[in-house]
Amino acid sequence: MSFIEILIIGFALSLDAFATMMANSSAYQSKSKGFNLFAVFTIAFLHAFFCVVGYLCAFYTVFLSEEICSYFVACIFLLMSVSALYSAIKKEEKLERQEKIPIKAFLLQSAVTSIDAFCGGLAFGAMGSELYLIAVVLFCATAIMTYIGLLLGRLLKKGLNGGEKYVFSIIFFILFLRAL
Repeated sequence: MSFIEILIIGFALSLDAFATMMANSSAYQSKSKGFNLFAVFTIAFLHAFFCVVGYLCAFYTVFLSEEICSYFVACIFLLMSVSALYSAIKKEEKLERQEKIPIKAFLLQSAVTSIDAFCGGLAFGAMGSELYLIAVVLFCATAIMTYIGLLLGRLLKKGLNGGEKYVFSIIFFILFLRAL
């Protein structure tokens, strides 16, 4: 797999981190530079970490078969897409803007958005790609996209009112189609 392909996949896998950060920075009013730096690097680290774990699972288990791995990854993305769409459609009461996102909620969001990186790691492991290159590219791509999401979310200021869930659903569905 070429560097350009890994780079494109790295940016594609970081789109959910971009959407999450954009939604958080538009919904919460925190302007702490320390927290923003923490947020960007936490999400980037978790994406790279989950990808490495997925790679190792694929490399050392039954997922070594590329066909089995691609169907497994496709099923996970389809379930995530349907779940995000259901969550977006389900009527919920509008929440007031809070000053800061609770750290526990942020860490949970970061871990959940990294599940696709785990699936990407499964696919990379099945193909036998270079692990160190994938981890570094994914970390950098996610850090860049998360920072852009942070800046764009600040520009929105009104919040997305649940619209980010539609974005998640579309992204996961595209990744499902890609995995097939």
